Amino acid sequence: QIALGELIDWALIALMIGLVMLTPARYFVDQVRLSLPFLGELEKVIAMHRFFRVMSLVYAVGEHRVESMIRMAADTVSNRAARLDLTNAALAIEDQKTITEAFRRVEFLTAQTQSTIEAAEISGTLENAFEQISEDAGTAMIAKLKYVQPILIRIVMALVLFSTLMALLSIAL
Repeated sequence: QIALGELIDWALIALMIGLVMLTPARYFVDQVRLSLPFLGELEKVIAMHRFFRVMSLVYAVGEHRVESMIRMAADTVSNRAARLDLTNAALAIEDQKTITEAFRRVEFLTAQTQSTIEAAEISGTLENAFEQISEDAGTAMIAKLKYVQPILIRIVMALVLFSTLMALLSIAL
């Protein structure tokens, strides 16, 4: 009876998580994740690292239109809110905007990133700029992960311990 009750509880939790992750509600969850103080910054850096790494590679090949390159790179970003924000740049390119103007529509990019893109567009070194932005984001991501990882491990350990104690308590009573 206890095992069946636990199984039903876990199934309900899995159903709720599935509904959030597979429906339009995920956009709002991802938006909240981006707005969190420290973890949101980590999420943005991860998105920038992925996006600009792919942009660098695709731009080096140069066989596609710029807006399709942006869409292809944006598809690698797992956060839907960040992905939608990045595709605004592709829409701007379709509206005959420059690359600098297009990336100014991406709200979560820093001013430094936007000025790097602007300088690279003027000098004709966008591929190198995209690679540099990706490397900078990767370095920042590693630094943030080294800080966050021990904290998250302790939180998970505490949750497992709490869950185990609650299960033992329910068996004892």
